[in-house]
Amino acid sequence: MLLLGVLTPEQVREERSRSAALVQHAATGPDGEMEGAPVALLEAAAAGLSVLATRHAGIPDVGLDGETGLLVGERDIDGMAVQMCRILEKADETRAMGEAGRQRTREHSRMTRSMGDLNDVIARVIAGENENAGSAISGLVVGDWR
Repeated sequence: MLLLGVLTPEQVREERSRSAALVQHAATGPDGEMEGAPVALLEAAAAGLSVLATRHAGIPDVGLDGETGLLVGERDIDGMAVQMCRILEKADETRAMGEAGRQRTREHSRMTRSMGDLNDVIARVIAGENENAGSAISGLVVGDWR
C-alpha cells in the first residue's frame, strides 16, 4: 500500500488503473457520526475496481460482499488484513468482482436509468403511442431531482 498524498484527477486515474482494489476502513465515530455511501467507492466501482471496505452506513449498497468486493466489520483490522491478502492472492477473483462492480454501477446509475426512460418516452411519442408525453417527461425529470 502506498500513501501518495494529494494527487491531480489525472494522477488519480493513472493510479486507479494500476490498482487491484480500493480499500476503505470507515467506522462509526464516538458521537455516532456515520458516512453515507462514499463517493470514492462509487467511483472505484464505476472504474472496475474491486472494493474492500467495512460494513458501515451505505457501504454495503456499493460493495456487495463477495460480488463486487469484500466487506469486513467496523474496526476488524485482522479481517481487513486477511481480505487485503486475498485480493492480492486471488487476482482473477478480484478482477471479476471489479468488473461486476462496473456492471452494477452502469445498471443502477440514475443517469443510465433516466436516459433509458427518456428514450422509451420519446420512442412512444414518435410511434404515436403516448398522448401524455409532456406529463411523462415532466414526471421523469421531477423524479430525478429527488
